[in-house]
Amino acid sequence: MKFICNGKLSLVLAVTVMGAWCSATQADTTSKKTLASVEKEILDKWSKIQTLKADSAGKVIFKSITDGRKIEVGSTGTVEYRKLAGKELFRIDAKSQQFVNGTKKFDTSGTTISDGKFTSGLSVIGSEKRVLKQKVEALDDLPGGKTFLTNLKRMYDFSLLPDDTLEKNAVYVLGAVPKKGPRVGVVRMKLYFDKTTGVLRQRVGVNSQGENVHTVSYKNFKIDVPIDSERFVFKMPKNVEVIDRTGKK
Repeated sequence: MKFICNGKLSLVLAVTVMGAWCSATQADTTSKKTLASVEKEILDKWSKIQTLKADSAGKVIFKSITDGRKIEVGSTGTVEYRKLAGKELFRIDAKSQQFVNGTKKFDTSGTTISDGKFTSGLSVIGSEKRVLKQKVEALDDLPGGKTFLTNLKRMYDFSLLPDDTLEKNAVYVLGAVPKKGPRVGVVRMKLYFDKTTGVLRQRVGVNSQGENVHTVSYKNFKIDVPIDSERFVFKMPKNVEVIDRTGKK
């Protein structure tokens, strides 16, 4: 490639044009990322993680279908993950408060543990305790991973949105629309995946008015730190109501 100015090669012009061409080529390469390639990249990065700990915080706002009251649930907790024998094991410990029309009604706490095939969740409201057992396909409040994406894609149609930055972290952004209409008032959702580690940093769901009604954030990630395998063993409490939705006989 030659550029002539008054019979001489203009190096400045050549460098300028070549730089613009390289930038355009790089941008074109970036724009060629597809939903499938980004999902693969996210999972490839996640697959390198052996263990993980993170803090979580969430808020859900919806209206009661029976009387129209505004219900707001705020939660904080921790999430632990360990890869074992090809399975993704999770433990979620959380505390939450429920408000109805702005008035606090009650506090809850709970622990959910997944062994890679089934989940067992203990919830405590006052003196009442209940255990819900489900297939792992029902688990979707996770900070990423194959289990998380697979479960969500059963319920949502995904799309690739422009990259973004979240608290100084470069993130991929995936859009998600419920396949069978709004879920707890959510008509669309954004998922923010860290470009470096593949972890989910935030998910935000909006209603038909564009209001944020479901937000979950994960912070303070600790990756590949020691976690005892006993943390992922559910110990059934005595004298509790058990709801079994696993389909096991």
